[in-house]
Amino acid sequence: MTLESAFESLWQQAHELRDAVRAMQLTVVEDRPNDSDVVPVQSLGDAVGDLLGAVQEVLEATGDGLRAVVAGSGAGAARGALLRAQAAANDAARRLSSDVAERARLRDLEDLADSRGRAWRPWMAGVAEAVDRCGPPLWDVQCCLLTCWSDLTERLAEPPAAPSTTGIAV
Repeated sequence: MTLESAFESLWQQAHELRDAVRAMQLTVVEDRPNDSDVVPVQSLGDAVGDLLGAVQEVLEATGDGLRAVVAGSGAGAARGALLRAQAAANDAARRLSSDVAERARLRDLEDLADSRGRAWRPWMAGVAEAVDRCGPPLWDVQCCLLTCWSDLTERLAEPPAAPSTTGIAV
């Protein structure tokens, strides 16, 4: 795989992750029950918003890296963008596991849903499903990042091309 195609794959997977997080945000914030102005629900909405911000950073850095590779700007520009994308993806993974999908948080929300009645149970099931749908695209982004790093490393390890001597009289 070329570095350009690796960045293109990362770009695609980052968009799929963003779509999954946006769908989760829609479920958590827009689809919540009418009487949901309680701190645990608002806190989850804030955590999902922060996760979406980290995913946006992955997309921006990936776009910068793809543009650098396509323009032939050199390995340094691609490396800088890849470092930013990796840091943002790591932040997104931390936010998903620690802030959004943290077991105690979800258990508290399930208890709240059980105590609040009919409208809350389907919403909570939708939240759990939306959280579960974010894991696979995040994993795919991490795998694409590894491929980008591998391809960049290979590119940097290649010896520089020798100047052509065709047509030069010696």
